[in-house]
Amino acid sequence: MDDKILEGLELMKNHQFEEAASTFNDFIEKNPKDPIGYTNFGNLLLAAKQPEQSVSFFHKALLIDENYASAAFGLGNALFELEKYREATLLFERANQNGIHEGDLYYMLGLSYHHIDQDGKALAAFLRAIELNPKDTDARFQYGLLLAQMNQLDLARKQFEQVVHDDSTHSDAYYNLGVVANRKGRQLEAMTYFKQAIENNKDHMLAAYGLKQLENEMKKG
Repeated sequence: MDDKILEGLELMKNHQFEEAASTFNDFIEKNPKDPIGYTNFGNLLLAAKQPEQSVSFFHKALLIDENYASAAFGLGNALFELEKYREATLLFERANQNGIHEGDLYYMLGLSYHHIDQDGKALAAFLRAIELNPKDTDARFQYGLLLAQMNQLDLARKQFEQVVHDDSTHSDAYYNLGVVANRKGRQLEAMTYFKQAIENNKDHMLAAYGLKQLENEMKKG
C-alpha cells in the first residue's frame, strides 16, 4: 500500500481528521485514476460522521473500478447511516461478491437485512459473522435477538450467555436474558438478570420496568 495512504490511515486512527484529509487529498491529486484514494477519503468522512458527503467519493471510486469491493462496502456503510437500508444491502452484497468476506461485512449485511424485514437472511449473516469472529459480541447479540424474536428462546439464551461471558458489562444482554427467563416462567432468575443489567447501566429503563413489573407480581402472588 502507498506510503501516503498508510500515513492517512494512521492519522485517521488517531482522529486527526484534517491532517488525514490533506494526506488523502495529496494522494488523489497525484493518482486521480486510483480508487483507493477516493475510498479512503470516503471512509474518513464516515469516521467524521459525514455520511452524506462521503457518498460522492465512493461513487467516484466505483466509476473508476466498478468491482472495487472496498468502495462498495464503504458506500454500503454510508447508505446504512443514511437509513437507506435496501440500497445498503445491495452494496454489501456487491462487496461480498467482489471479494470481501470479513465478519464486519456480514454484521452490516445482517443489520441491513433486518431493517428490510428479511430476517432469515439476517440470521444467516449474523451467524456467519460470529463464525468468522467468535468474539464479536455485537454480532452475537444481534443473532441472539433475532433468535428470541423467532421464539427460539433456548438458542437465544445460549447466545446472550456467551455475550455476557465475553463482556460482563453488556447490560442489554443481561436484560434479554431476563426477558427469556421471564418468558420461560423463571421470574426469580429474570429479576436477577434485570438487576445485573441495572447495575451495569443505572439508566436501563427497560430493565428497571421489567424488574418493577415482576416485583409487583410477586407482591400480588
